[in-house]
Amino acid sequence: MKNSVQFFIQYYIKKHLGFLWGTSLSESDIFWKNFFRLKASMPVVVLEESPKSFLLKCNINNRPFQCYVRRAPSSDVFVFRQIFEKMEYMSLVKLIQKNNDAASINLIVDAGANVGYTGVFLKLFFPEAHLLAIEPDQSNAEQINLNFTVNYITNTEIILAGVWSHDCFLELKKDKSKGQEWGFYVEESPVPTNLRAIDILNLPQLSDGSLIDILKIDIEGSETKLFEDREKARRLLSITKYLAIEIHDDVADRQHIQQILRENNFSWFEEGELTIASNEKLTHR
Repeated sequence: MKNSVQFFIQYYIKKHLGFLWGTSLSESDIFWKNFFRLKASMPVVVLEESPKSFLLKCNINNRPFQCYVRRAPSSDVFVFRQIFEKMEYMSLVKLIQKNNDAASINLIVDAGANVGYTGVFLKLFFPEAHLLAIEPDQSNAEQINLNFTVNYITNTEIILAGVWSHDCFLELKKDKSKGQEWGFYVEESPVPTNLRAIDILNLPQLSDGSLIDILKIDIEGSETKLFEDREKARRLLSITKYLAIEIHDDVADRQHIQQILRENNFSWFEEGELTIASNEKLTHR
C-alpha cells in the first residue's frame, strides 16, 4: 500500500511541474488520488490487496458490506465513490421509506449494472427483494458475481445482455471510454454477435403481471431507445413504481424523457447525475 502523504507530494509535483521533465499524470496517479480521497472521506478497511484489485470493507448506516475495486485503468474507484461515498441512491431509498413502501419492494431491475455496486447498495436496504442485474460486459458481470458473493447476497440473477427497445444483436463499444468500464455502450448490430439485447418488458419475471418496484437505468445513452416509442415507454412505466435513471445529455433528449414521465403520472427530482422518479398511481403515501 502506498503512503498517502508521500503520494500526494509526488502527485502535485507531477501535476504542476511535470511539464519541466516531460511527464504528466497517469491513470494510476488518478486512481490513487481517488483511492486515498475515498479512504479519507469514509471508514474503509482494506481486507485484501492484489496486483489487480482491492477488497474493501465499509459501513453505511450500520450496514456493513464489502466490495472489490479493480486498479487503474478500471473505473471502479470512480463508481464506488459515486455509489457509496456520494450516496446518490440514498435519496431513492429515503423517498421509498417516506412513502411507506420499503416492505413492498419485491423486484429490483438494475439495467446497466456495471460491477454491481448499486445492487449491493440497494440490497443493504431491501435485502428480501429479487434483484436482476443486467450488464453487457463479461468482465463487469464477473465482478458483479464477486461483489454479490462476498456479501452473501442471494435472490439475484446476473444477465449478460444489453438493454434495448427490442430483442436483437448488439455490439459492445468502448471507443468513448478510454478503456474504462463505466463508459462502455452498445449499438444494434446488423449481423449476429455473441451479445444479445434484452427488452425489459419481455423479462420472464414480469410474465405474471408483477411490478418493477425499482427500475435503475444507467445504460450510457441507450435510454434514447427505451423512450423513442411512446407506447412501449408507457407500458414499461405503467408497471414501474420507482425509477432512477441517468440521462446522458450528449445523446439523449432530457426534455423528451421528462415529458413521457409527465404523461405517465411520474413526479421526479434530480440528485447528482440521477433523475429519481415515482409513479403517483402506484406508490403509497
